[in-house]
Amino acid sequence: MRANFVFELKRILKGKKNRLAIGLFLILAVIFAGFFSQSTFDGEQINPELLRQTNLYQIQTLRHVEKNSIPNGPVLQFYPSSIKINSRRVADLKKHDWSKYARDSAVYFPAFVRWYQQGAAQIMNYPTNYGDSSRYPMGFTDSANFYYRYSTLYYRAAAKNKAVSRAILEESSSAGSTLNFLKSNAVWVFFLLLIVIACDQLVIDRRHTSIFLGQPVTLYRRTWAKTGAALSSWLILSVIAIVLVAMINGLRFGFSDWLINHPLAHNGRFFPTFTQISPILEVLQAIALLAILGLLLSRLAILLNLILKNEFLTALLLAGLVFFERSYWYPYCGIATDFSIYPFPYFQVGRLVTGMQSFMYAQNGLTFSKGMFVIACYLIVLEILIQLYLLATKSGYLRRKS
Repeated sequence: MRANFVFELKRILKGKKNRLAIGLFLILAVIFAGFFSQSTFDGEQINPELLRQTNLYQIQTLRHVEKNSIPNGPVLQFYPSSIKINSRRVADLKKHDWSKYARDSAVYFPAFVRWYQQGAAQIMNYPTNYGDSSRYPMGFTDSANFYYRYSTLYYRAAAKNKAVSRAILEESSSAGSTLNFLKSNAVWVFFLLLIVIACDQLVIDRRHTSIFLGQPVTLYRRTWAKTGAALSSWLILSVIAIVLVAMINGLRFGFSDWLINHPLAHNGRFFPTFTQISPILEVLQAIALLAILGLLLSRLAILLNLILKNEFLTALLLAGLVFFERSYWYPYCGIATDFSIYPFPYFQVGRLVTGMQSFMYAQNGLTFSKGMFVIACYLIVLEILIQLYLLATKSGYLRRKS
């Protein structure tokens, strides 16, 4: 069994298409770490000039309303508190006092959400990009509500860090960029690499039937040697890509944010609440999900190779499984259907372990523990199907005509 595993591992690493895919994958990881990791961050951006202009606008508006005795209740009620807090935030940014800015922002964010929800929506024109439907399909109210609550808890935790900086608050340093990387659509590239590696595992054997029929290893054990080789090589490459993102951005912006707990979202869309979780634990959970999802794809590739005997059709079906979420997803689709019993939402491993997937689906059941359980159930069913097929074909896939 060990010899078979080593043989399959060498064959994977020597394959031309595999080498090309692995090289491209690592190049993309470096490019993403160096240029695009910050662009995936959807939270609160620090923009001193925008904040100053907003505060100035609110000051001028309040003076105009008071001077002309305009009966504008929302402005008279909400603007004084908003101006007071934002004036402190503007001063904090001028002094580059990031710790105090974090504390003051942690006061402002929940207050803004409360003002907005109490009827100040028409006048609280704090200029954010949460209304951009291309990046925030949930719209301003829900997106701002989520990210302001998220930022409140994160800023409180960050303010306690002695080395707090702008990069830490914008989550562009090591831990933040790594989690943003895992929450982005870049995670699909991970699964595409596995599909390239695993799609032809059994198809190749038919070109050398005399060699493999003579091996003193059962076909079922041989399929596990192939699965183990594909999964282990892919997991190592995935971890390398994650480490690359963490190291490159850590060298650029610092590593101290690994000590800052990150918010973990609960309760879906409606009244989202947050607890705290270590970013190290979030990354480990993401890797664990990658591992079990990779095992699911690898074993499914084995079954499809047994039945279809065509690597291209196998690759197409595997890619369809990974990308199937795009065919049905819309904001809060989980209100009407329980998607937690299907494998599709769990492929977005970063969004799942941070609670963002629960918010986007408006479904509480999308959690790390539920994902591990659901995928494990699918794996058990898949193993039964593989065993039944091998028993039904008796002499095995190598003796059957393609």
